[in-house]
Amino acid sequence: MEDIHESLRKCRTDLIDGAVTMDQFVITKQLTKRPEDYPDASSQAHVQVALRLRAAGKHEGTNQGETVPYVIAVKTDASGEDIAAGKCGTSGGKGLADRAYHPDEVTKEGSGLKLDLHYYLTQQVHPVVSRLCQPIEGTDAARIADCLGLDPTKFHHQVAQQSSGGDEDDFLNAGSALDDEERFRACFPLKLKTKQGSFDFKGVAAILKGTVDGNAALAPPAVARTPDDAAKENAGADVDATCRLNAHTKAPTSTQLARPLSGHALANQVRLAVRTATMEYYASSLRSDDELVPAETRNVSLRVAGEQTGGTCEPGTLPGDPKLQGVMSKVTSEATLYTQLVHFRRLLSVPDALARMPEKERDAARQRVPPATAEALRLAVAAVDETLDKSAYRWINLRELYGVAGV
Repeated sequence: MEDIHESLRKCRTDLIDGAVTMDQFVITKQLTKRPEDYPDASSQAHVQVALRLRAAGKHEGTNQGETVPYVIAVKTDASGEDIAAGKCGTSGGKGLADRAYHPDEVTKEGSGLKLDLHYYLTQQVHPVVSRLCQPIEGTDAARIADCLGLDPTKFHHQVAQQSSGGDEDDFLNAGSALDDEERFRACFPLKLKTKQGSFDFKGVAAILKGTVDGNAALAPPAVARTPDDAAKENAGADVDATCRLNAHTKAPTSTQLARPLSGHALANQVRLAVRTATMEYYASSLRSDDELVPAETRNVSLRVAGEQTGGTCEPGTLPGDPKLQGVMSKVTSEATLYTQLVHFRRLLSVPDALARMPEKERDAARQRVPPATAEALRLAVAAVDETLDKSAYRWINLRELYGVAGV
């Protein structure tokens, strides 16, 4: 483990000393349409670079189907040490697309541009190393950040997720850099049903915070009942005149608590919700990324781009109509489905929710979850994991990964 930490320190030193060649920083991305046809060109790094190349009279890397190389840099006089530490305001308030440059622009004499080492350490090196080292004892995201010369306090939330033993999925994609509210904003709620009606489950976080009663969390909201309702339940349809009179007056009400779902009933409903999300993925149509003339269909086209771009596209990625442009992809992607399932797990998992809370508040919060509710939630989490455990997004085959490197 110490060898890993030492390698990370050396990585930072090499970056600062300029021992890493420019080609190691280059990011490449293909233009799926002409640069001027992108409606969101201002937020696309490779498009901004392509537009500048075209304005400079260059042709390579400026046409549809071509790959644009770029690096993230900033114009500054700060030292490499300060840039790597993020102490000099390297972004200057600019977005990523505004800091993207062709490698030749950075190496040009007098450009004043320097590679944004802080970006590469925080966005390229740290997430990958953290994910690979997660199963290994003796290190965590904060420790890795410290070895890279980054502020470890900014990565303590990842340590909490790792210690929970169940939120390892949060490191799988770029969405892991977002907070929960933003990452799961597009997810639909977990809707549960009982004899008294259906309701949206608020999640264990609401129970731990005390905003939802743990004994009533798995039941619809309390129903207001009048004396007339009770009379009808006790005497059937033959209600005496007094009760009928009360029905037309403002009689006092009482609260009827609905019976909460049992553990197995909750687990079965969670399985149904998982299947519904999965079916929506498989029923999803294909849509092109051409914002000007979008194409949407459920038919998979076997047309390739041979007539136009030399057959560089895989079958099924182009619209069936040769007049249309863009790349076809599912409206509901694999990542969207996986995020939805992780959202279900996040709503149900007590240990994960506790791990996201400040340590001093956990003991009091744990007492707000009754044993019966905790057991029902445990069964529900197991129901979600039945599907998540089959997802390739959740596993890394270290034998294949290190086998390529000859380890």
